[in-house]
Amino acid sequence: MATWLERFWKGLHVATETEFRDVTALTDVVEELASLRSSLHAAQPTRPFGRAVRLAQSMADSAVAMVESYMGALMAATPLGAQASAEEAQHALDELAELAGELADWLERQAKVSEAATVQESLWALVTDSMHAAGAESLLPMAQSNLEHLSSHLGIQPELDVAIDYGISSTFADIFLSHEAFQAKLELAFDVLSAGVPELDVMLRDAGFQSDLSRLQLEVFDSGVACQRSLAAALHVRQEARAVVELNATLVEAAGLVLGIPLMTAVAQKTASYATLRLKDASDHLRKAQNNDRIAAVFAGLDDHLRTAQAHRGVAYGDEALTTDLKSGGREYAYEGLVDSTFEAMESVLAGFCALRLACAIRGIDVAGESGLESLGLSPADVADFTFGAFGFPGRVVAVESDCLHVVLGADSMMGVTIAVGATLAAVRGDPFRSVRVELSDGAAWLCQMDLYSTFRAASDDFEKQVALMRIQAGWRSLERGTAWATSPVLRKWTATQVTETMSMDTHEKFKRLRLLRAFAEEEGESELAATIRRFVGWARLDLLGQQGGEPERRALEQILEWATSTVEFDLI
Repeated sequence: MATWLERFWKGLHVATETEFRDVTALTDVVEELASLRSSLHAAQPTRPFGRAVRLAQSMADSAVAMVESYMGALMAATPLGAQASAEEAQHALDELAELAGELADWLERQAKVSEAATVQESLWALVTDSMHAAGAESLLPMAQSNLEHLSSHLGIQPELDVAIDYGISSTFADIFLSHEAFQAKLELAFDVLSAGVPELDVMLRDAGFQSDLSRLQLEVFDSGVACQRSLAAALHVRQEARAVVELNATLVEAAGLVLGIPLMTAVAQKTASYATLRLKDASDHLRKAQNNDRIAAVFAGLDDHLRTAQAHRGVAYGDEALTTDLKSGGREYAYEGLVDSTFEAMESVLAGFCALRLACAIRGIDVAGESGLESLGLSPADVADFTFGAFGFPGRVVAVESDCLHVVLGADSMMGVTIAVGATLAAVRGDPFRSVRVELSDGAAWLCQMDLYSTFRAASDDFEKQVALMRIQAGWRSLERGTAWATSPVLRKWTATQVTETMSMDTHEKFKRLRLLRAFAEEEGESELAATIRRFVGWARLDLLGQQGGEPERRALEQILEWATSTVEFDLI
């Protein structure tokens, strides 16, 4: 477009300078534009370049409008008419520039993901794009933005990891698929899966279903990576087509089993258990789901005929199309249409996976399984590097030394370290680290034992998690001074504040929390604090009986109130 504009200005200049006696160059460039516009509007906006085609079509329309307006200005009967046409031409030119910038940005976004040298770089490009779309610099603000979107569109507020997963999937759809179609499929599938169907609830909690979901999510990812690598290395279009057909087969299996069965159960088309239904052919489940008007749109693009032909080696690859040969009949697939339909199938499966995670989230079911970052081929150190970067720590150096995660940060603050470490542990399998060491840019170094984070993850209710979080704060130790991040005054104030809040609680919850707080104080070596809580418990028991207690109980109450109202500065890391 830039070179065309240059030739247009030259042709227009020659025409006006010669009072339109020499319009050859101008005529050629205008005819070129007309031909280009015709060609673009004849092109189908197929995936993964649908947006590029639509933007290019709009650019051609704006260029034609600009040319017509400039011609109108040159041929206007009055100066006012010429001015009005010139303003219209400038408006069209501005619109053309805006569209060109949007197209360039979109192509750059796609290239960053598809041309990344490693899986880690590709994932990081997706995460970075997701954060940029949300106007965020790290994962937490991005997750909050996604939560707001999910709340307004679906009326739910899942956990942060589910919101992050949704944001990344949405970004992938925006770059490679049709974002509008992805969103429509997601909302349809989620609406169906949100139904209060007892058989569906049992199915989503079934260990066999969750295992298949985890396995097939990884298989779809692996097939996508293999397809991308094959396309990059292919020497002939036949090889590219073969890779796309392999990807379609994986998508059909995933859609038939872990999407088709629960969706058909939700609309009462299936009533048997998942263990029974999974023994049947995935293609059969897919065909039945696609024939159900309520859920058919979720399975658009998925082709069980092609999957069956591929499984029976009934596919012949030509130069421009492939043909299938089955007893049920043969078909011909032009390669351009095959690519679009396979990306549409990816769009359907991705939307279905997202809807499943959201439907499980509102039921309190965790289906993350083995599909974390480490399962995608990243080492524990890679996972840590990825996670710390996503949580807003630039200039980091991450290594694993023996069983210690060693992180050198380009910052002089520990703020945000706890959640980054927690997210790293959630994304790796097993317990690869026993401790974590963080070095700051000012030379300070801090060490924490990982079992404290494991205790936090295992905590069963909100208050237990609060106590476990404070154990982590107290567990960070300065390697230089040996002091804890959370000092004694901090621990006393926080614990005393929690004690005072028990005063208005029912008996069971009150004494449960007091036991936890006393144990916490003892574990942290705060003997005075633990003794004071013990005497406070005595006061609380007497208070239940309508008695005031003696001097020890009264002094314990006063001490708790004094600590709770003291002024102590502390930053939660």
